[in-house]
Amino acid sequence: MTRGDGGRFWCRVNGRSHHLGDPFAEALYCFQPINRPIKSSGPAFTDRQHQIITLVAQGKSNVMIAGELGLSRRTIESHRARLMQAVGVRNSAELVAWFTAGQRRQ
Repeated sequence: MTRGDGGRFWCRVNGRSHHLGDPFAEALYCFQPINRPIKSSGPAFTDRQHQIITLVAQGKSNVMIAGELGLSRRTIESHRARLMQAVGVRNSAELVAWFTAGQRRQ
């Protein structure tokens, strides 16, 4: 289920209807929350991938990110390519747009 604030939760539902022919005409439902974790809808990133996507969103190049993190340029390119594939975008601009849209929702 989804709460009014957009949060999601599992629940147990019990209900009764006053009309057998149309169960939703006059019905009473009770939603009881269940303590069960909700799987995230987006891909799960490692700390390193989250660090790299944050630096990409800041407009830094692969060379700048590599220098800042003490990694090779090719390693950053590989991380960036895997991030784009996981998210399903074609280029870095779409990756940044996806990332910043997700940050606004949190």
